[in-house]
Amino acid sequence: AMCWSERSEAIPSDTSTGLEAGLSALLCYVFGWISGLVFYLVEQSSMYVRFHAVQSMIVSGILFLLYIVCIIIDSIIRAIVVASGGFWYVYFFTLIAFVIGITVAIFCMIKAYLGAATGTLMMLPGIGGLAYKFSYGGEGPQVTSE
Repeated sequence: AMCWSERSEAIPSDTSTGLEAGLSALLCYVFGWISGLVFYLVEQSSMYVRFHAVQSMIVSGILFLLYIVCIIIDSIIRAIVVASGGFWYVYFFTLIAFVIGITVAIFCMIKAYLGAATGTLMMLPGIGGLAYKFSYGGEGPQVTSE
């Protein structure tokens, strides 16, 4: 079962950056919220790219918060290990959060690039509707995931 939703969309290939829509959408995820913000501010003609820019900013913000929480958890566990005479602890939860973040980013890059060619808008659960609202306007599509 998919945990994201997809919507068929007419995606114009022209962008105000001069790059192909799929490549621009992919680049929105490369540096997280920073590249998302850059494309959101620069891209004026492609709502597809603006959608991925907003989704990138939201998902990277959530992943950043997850990463901070994991660092705090790992720091507490390390303090307990050191206090009980141990001297070595791998920041396990932080490492897991990092791997999850990289995996989500790569997944989003692939879906954003391929979606431009196939006319498919990939929307992450909970995030996609909000990103749609800020990029396309309106309440967003009513999509059911498979």
